[in-house]
Amino acid sequence: GEDAYSDLKSLNKIRNAFAHKVAAKDFNDQSIRDRSNKLLLPAKYPASTFPTLAAAVNRVFEPSTDASLFELIATMAHHTTPLADPTDARSKFVRTCEILCWFLFAEQIFAAAESAGVPAFPKTPAAPRF
Repeated sequence: GEDAYSDLKSLNKIRNAFAHKVAAKDFNDQSIRDRSNKLLLPAKYPASTFPTLAAAVNRVFEPSTDASLFELIATMAHHTTPLADPTDARSKFVRTCEILCWFLFAEQIFAAAESAGVPAFPKTPAAPRF
């Protein structure tokens, strides 16, 4: 979506600042901090309160739910290792990378299923459980 694309572009600019600007040594650099603070996905997928990833995944697949693969991946994207300060520029950068990794992983699963001729997993929350 647009938020993920925007964040990917921002991650690229942050990476390039570290790679090519002598002044950019850490996340205290003003331009890097400003870009990190504009990342959208950490607010869209806040860290869950579940103590472990297993607890979060088990919640998705309680008998009363009709979860899809999308919901499982979204739950996994909400889970994170505890960050020192979730409002910190570095933490937002790391959290954005973490969220994007989960959704890129999901897209790889969908693509592999399609190329193998396996019926595609449901991608939407309203889709039936796989």
